[in-house]
Amino acid sequence: MTHTLVSIALCTYNGERFLKKQIDSLLNQTHAKLQIVICDDASEDNTKDILNSYNDPRLKKIFNTKNVGYVKNFQQAIALCDGRFIALCDQDDIWKTNKIEKLLNNIGDALLLFSDSELIDEEDNYLGKKIADLRKLYNCNILQGYVWSNCVWGHSIFMNRNLIDHALPVPEGAKHDIWLGFTAACLGKIKYLDEPLTSYRQHEAAETTTLPLKAKARTKQKRYQDYIEKLKWIECMKNFVPNPEAAFFKELYRLYEDLQKGNRIELFYFLLKNRKKIFSFRKKSYPSQLNEIRKICRPV
Repeated sequence: MTHTLVSIALCTYNGERFLKKQIDSLLNQTHAKLQIVICDDASEDNTKDILNSYNDPRLKKIFNTKNVGYVKNFQQAIALCDGRFIALCDQDDIWKTNKIEKLLNNIGDALLLFSDSELIDEEDNYLGKKIADLRKLYNCNILQGYVWSNCVWGHSIFMNRNLIDHALPVPEGAKHDIWLGFTAACLGKIKYLDEPLTSYRQHEAAETTTLPLKAKARTKQKRYQDYIEKLKWIECMKNFVPNPEAAFFKELYRLYEDLQKGNRIELFYFLLKNRKKIFSFRKKSYPSQLNEIRKICRPV
């Protein structure tokens, strides 16, 4: 596998603070045959200057003239990758030098392999936790678990390019990383490597975080917006999921849509009945699961 071309899809946007450490960690990978596709989403800081300071032939740089958002930008980066395998990369993390080598040697016949990550702060200090300490990580093939949670973080994704034929374009209402994980799980080709291969940075400006944040009160408008986004996500899943799981997602979509009419009780008992699968990626006690179901069923 040492002669196998691996592409890394790195998307940037106003990432000047941490970008250099990330790029350096990519260029120092033990697997030598790399292509690093960098799509910058019209950054307004010094990101472009940092990228242009690198002249390594392994780097392929694209500068968007207007901001398209991180989902479409990742989709663009993936489509430009030439490698047999593709790894997704955030702009603010640090990769272990043997990350690509480890993933390449362990993917086997899976369409998507993901790994654990160590959490670090803004000063590169280890926070004493891994994602596996906060989530149940395994070969996450329980499809219901993707509705209100995720176990596949974008920065950990290593995929066979054949997954592109099934997963792209990313449907409206889906996020690229959870969609890739869900698609691979639907096809029965998802695999987990129980080893931390990324230093995953936690900071206020990050697009996503893993450490629990203090809950903020939501306005009625924000609650409705979140509800519509979740309804679109459930619809994406319903339209893709194979039998015999299709019945669950069709019923969930019907019941969740009915929240707009004030119909809550049927959804509550449906979620309660299926709670083990719904929370299959979460480390939640029964009272905590019950409380979250209650919140899901609030009027919109």
